[in-house]
Amino acid sequence: MKPFDYLLCQMELEGIQRVSNELITRSSSGGDDLPLVLAARTSDGESLICFDAWIPAVIRMKLPKDYLQVSGTETAINIFEESGMHVKASHFKTHI
Repeated sequence: MKPFDYLLCQMELEGIQRVSNELITRSSSGGDDLPLVLAARTSDGESLICFDAWIPAVIRMKLPKDYLQVSGTETAINIFEESGMHVKASHFKTHI
């Protein structure tokens, strides 16, 4: 399996379901810890950036994927704060 396939398996284990290439949702009811933005990079350089499906399109348009890959979480946090959403960033590293 490629590292990206492992990433998708990890997301499934955490109850995160891809709705489309850009959107994610909780695969079962309960739990409110779904990330607003999921940004992941695999060991082979592939990346995945998805938004929580309930985030309005107006906010998602302010957070283009290419820009997020370069600018990181600080800019995303500022955009959410300007939209009245108080957020925090977390960083995790997964080994397989």
